Amino acid sequence: MSPEEKAKMILAAAVTVLSREGYAATTISQVAAEAGVSRGLLHYYFKSKEELLAAVVRANVETSLELVANMFSSVASLEKLAEGLTKALRGMIQDAPEFFILFFESWALGRQSPLMASELQTLYRRFREAMAEGLSDLVEQGILPASLSVDGAATVLTALVDGLGLQLITEPELITEEPIWKTTERTIRTVLGGQG
Repeated sequence: MSPEEKAKMILAAAVTVLSREGYAATTISQVAAEAGVSRGLLHYYFKSKEELLAAVVRANVETSLELVANMFSSVASLEKLAEGLTKALRGMIQDAPEFFILFFESWALGRQSPLMASELQTLYRRFREAMAEGLSDLVEQGILPASLSVDGAATVLTALVDGLGLQLITEPELITEEPIWKTTERTIRTVLGGQG
């Protein structure tokens, strides 16, 4: 197994343990056991539990950046963009709740950890920039109005993702409530300059 494959295996184990146990209760020994590696090998790749969580969140954001890029590249209308963003968000909350669980764990840690605070600032900036770039392209294509503040819209859409993510992992029974998703889609259309 290559070093890259071992690191990915450790990250996958970390996602499982951290999302199940929470950051405070997770130990390096638990993650090593889940990954089937020694503590020493895990420490070779990740010096601390904090560094491990940062790597997990970074990998999750990379996945979401790819999702955003793919979504914006194939959009033909504001309605399809709102529908696609809503579907992607719903899919992530339903199929990968650990993404939001671990992201919110990192928020809490960021209050005490300069490493995590810096990591979160970088990741938020990259996500907003990816959103703004996609929105700018759609403005240039005439799909979104020229008057749209792409930076403002990217920030508000990021906040919408965070807010819904937090609420729906806290109250997962709401995920199946169709009015929530219809309202989300209308809100996105309104933010991006269409009719609610």
